[in-house]
Amino acid sequence: MVADCRLALHATLPDRYARYEVLASTIDHCGRLAALVADPAQGFTPIPHFSKLRPPPRYDATAVICDGAEIREIPLTDLDPWFTHIDTLGDGIVLATARCEPVGIDFKRRREPISEAELRLTDNVQVIDGGGQTRSAFYAGDGIEQLMTDAQGNIWTSYFDESNYWSTNPDGTRSYTFMIGLARWDKNGGPP
Repeated sequence: MVADCRLALHATLPDRYARYEVLASTIDHCGRLAALVADPAQGFTPIPHFSKLRPPPRYDATAVICDGAEIREIPLTDLDPWFTHIDTLGDGIVLATARCEPVGIDFKRRREPISEAELRLTDNVQVIDGGGQTRSAFYAGDGIEQLMTDAQGNIWTSYFDESNYWSTNPDGTRSYTFMIGLARWDKNGGPP
């Protein structure tokens, strides 16, 4: 039997986080607020035409999970990608970054297969346990619009634009393709 859980329409972080920049937030499938916050004194910079601030290349943050009056923090150190999405998974969290272009691959070369050795893809989804340790990280394609987890421990991603993805080929290369608009992953990033 499924527990009767009403989803919250909104949530507010406690006042003690007012000085922090909110990098990502959601209300999880249990109705809890999950937010990724960071101290802007680390050197955040404004993004032209937006009200958000971009973190420096490496930064520290805190995942905050609010369940009514209970507040749990997961300290995160030396983060590299600018994470724009968060959700809970077990006693931890899942973080994702929306954009992850391959490094050093000219746009014209995307029409041909690229060897795995040459293609450097960002692990743009990270599964982090309640102690702040990364348990898995994987590439989930470029253009993540939404990140969500479910009660069974699946990770769901939906995509904007064309949902670009570097698919694995049998010969050890990858080809630039368009992925499905909604993908379900396991906590280790198995095939979508």
